Formats: sequence, C-alpha cells, structure tokens
Amino acid sequence: MNCISEPCINNDEPTNCTNNAVQQAIAQIRCIRKLDITTVTTDHIDMVMELMTTHPETIKVQQSGCQTIANLSMNEDVRAYVVHNNTHFVVLEALQKYAYDWKLAWLACSALWNITLSPSGRQHFPVEAIGLLLDLLPIHLERSRVVKVVIGCLSNLALTNQFRGLIGHPDHLQVYFKILLSYAEDTQVSSTGAGLVANLGVSDEVANSMVDLNVIPILKEMLQYKQKNDATFQRNVVAAFRNCRTGHHFVRDCILYEIVEELFYLMDHAVIEDIISLPITMICNALNASIAHRPSSFHLACYHGCVYSFKHLLLEKQKRDAFFDFNLGDKFNHTLLSYAIEGGSREMVSFLVLCGGTKYSQSDKALPPSILSSMITAQEQKVAIEHEYHQCIYQASSAIPFSRDVVDTIMAFVQPYDLTRQYFVHSLQKMECSDQASNVNTDDLFSDVLMF
Repeated sequence: MNCISEPCINNDEPTNCTNNAVQQAIAQIRCIRKLDITTVTTDHIDMVMELMTTHPETIKVQQSGCQTIANLSMNEDVRAYVVHNNTHFVVLEALQKYAYDWKLAWLACSALWNITLSPSGRQHFPVEAIGLLLDLLPIHLERSRVVKVVIGCLSNLALTNQFRGLIGHPDHLQVYFKILLSYAEDTQVSSTGAGLVANLGVSDEVANSMVDLNVIPILKEMLQYKQKNDATFQRNVVAAFRNCRTGHHFVRDCILYEIVEELFYLMDHAVIEDIISLPITMICNALNASIAHRPSSFHLACYHGCVYSFKHLLLEKQKRDAFFDFNLGDKFNHTLLSYAIEGGSREMVSFLVLCGGTKYSQSDKALPPSILSSMITAQEQKVAIEHEYHQCIYQASSAIPFSRDVVDTIMAFVQPYDLTRQYFVHSLQKMECSDQASNVNTDDLFSDVLMF
C-alpha cells in the first residue's frame, strides 16, 4: 500500500452529482444500507464493492460505500464475507485516496473498526495499512469522530501479536498519549483509548514502555470526568490498569497519582460490578492494597518504602489542608507506621517517627531489630529537635516576661513534621555557611529537604 494521496479537488466529478450514473450508484448503495440485515446477501456486498471500484474518482460514492460496509459489518456473518471477499481492501484504497476528507476517513475507519472485530478480519489486515491509520491522527486531530474510530481500529489490531509491537512502538505511544490527554473529557474517545492501552498492555514490553511514558497519569486524568460512571469506560480503564501492572514503575506511579482511591470509587459505583471486580482485585494485589482494609495511597507509599512519593502526596495534600495525621489509619485502623513496618523500609519508618508517627499494630517483640533500631534512633532525634526549638523559643522570649508554660503551649500547637522540616532546612543553611559545605552536594540536599 502506498502513501496517503495529497489533498486534491476532483474537477471531473460533476457538481451536485448531476451525472446519472453517479446518482444511480449512490442510490443503489443507500438502498442496500437501508435493508434489514437478515435480508442482506453476498450479492449486495458484491454490488457495493463493484460500485466503489467503478467510481473511484467520485468521493460521494466512496463515502456512501464505506458507510454501508460499516453498518453491514456489524453483523458477524456479513463481516466474515466482507473479509473473505477482500472488501476491506476497497475501503483501504478509498481511505488512502481521500485521507484528507474527514467524513470519508470517519466512515472508512468505522468500517475497518467493525471488520477488525473478528480474528479473521485482523488476520487479513495488511501490515502496511497500520501506517495509513497512524497518519490519519495528526491530519484529523480536531475531529473527535475520526480520532475515536482510528484508535478503535488500532485497538482491535493490537489484539494480534503481529501488530501489537508496531502499534505499541514508543514513538507511536507518545502520539496516542498526547491525543488522549487532549480528549480526556470526551467519554467516547477516552473509552476507546483506554481499550487501546488495555490491548497493548497484553505485552509486558509494551506495558513497561507505556508506564515509562506516563500512561498512569493520563488514565488518572480521564477518571476526573463524567465518563467515570460509564460502563464501557469503567471496563476499559480497569483493564488498562490491570494490563499495565507489569510495568517497572507501575506501583510508584499508582501511588503518586492516588490510583487506589479511584479504584475503590469505581468498585463502589460500578455500573456492571461483575465486569470490573476481578481486574480491580488483581490490580490491588499488585499494589498490596487490601480491598477490605481500603488503604490510602499514603499507606501504600509506606508499605512499599516510597518516601519520595509519600512526600509528594504530603505536599499536594497540604495545599488543601495544612494538617496531616501521621497516625492515619485504614478502615481497620492499621496506621501508616504499621504499613511501613510490614513493608520493612527503615527509611520510611524513620521518616514517619520523625514526623510524629507513634501508633502501630505490631508488638515491639515482633519488630525486626533493624526496624526497632531505626525507630529508637528517629525518636531520639525527634526529641532532640523538639528540645532545641523549645529552648530557642524560650530564649527568644526572654525580653518578654512570660513563663515556660506559655512556651509549652506554643510548642503543643506545632506539628513534629513542621519542626523536623524546619530543622533540616536550618541545618542546611548553616552548613552552606561553613567550611563543610564544600564536601556536600547541596543540590541533592536541597531537593530532599524541600520535599521533606
């Protein structure tokens, strides 16, 4: 198959289709399209194909023919004959010739979408036509109907091993993701796009590429709009998350973008519960998120030792609410510290203790020695920081006669997190002014402290 033809005006076609042969061809095709599907025969399909072949230079005949094939191919028996008779090649030829006409692109790709619903349709699809479909996306970027059917076609073809790697090439993924992000509010495009992600994610290699190229925040963006309560979208987006769970950074990204909260919402508002309950369970298992316990992304960050992700979530939350409970519990009151201890992350445990986390469900005797040691060290450091600031406030207040009780009251309203964060910022500033600064990578320290 050759490249897309350049846009052109067909001067040979009489204006308003005054040519009798053209008018008759369009009328015949329309009559076939209006037939009850049970009365359609192979002769009807052959006639549509013949009329399209006879009038290749007449775009209205091609449009009408593609629309008729699209409608009839919704029937499984008709679809089988269309593939057997290579009718889809006639559609591809029309698409190649008139790719710049949005209406023909929409109707032709609708026909190809229905044709590729069957395994035989996908099996007989020429691999070079993938490039044709990909070229249509930038041409008709502003036409949601064209975008939807092109992505639908690619989604069907991605079910086939021979096409999945090509369709899922990183260069192509970036194109899809940019488009899907721009159409995040469109229910139909989002549903079809989530289906494409799900079908591509069958390949672990492609799934990993998609996660690396930030498919998780794109799916999250789709979940912010009205299609969240659409049955098809729910099914496809859950399948997309499920099939992407083999990506190397899947857990990290799901925590960063608070996906588990979205999954629990979908479970509670499922249009068809049976369709999404099993895949959501599979995703939650990958995240180590008990559906019964309903942990938050904060809890999962603690379990997986994702300190950076936790700090990121904390900063985002503090934009909405200055207070954060470092003893936050799940539905069964298992706290952040409990999850961190279970996950075995010493760094996460130390961070939580420094910030005021005190509650955990495990007994001290059951704690691993390394975890217990980290908790003790962090608690001692926390006490030292609180004491230092207590003394600073008291000394600063020496010019004003008020008692230690007033200082104690002030300190009672300051969160350990705020004290600890300020302490490290202050320590860094002092270090920069000293000779020690030459031996310190201040960029790394700054990034860590600012995320504290």
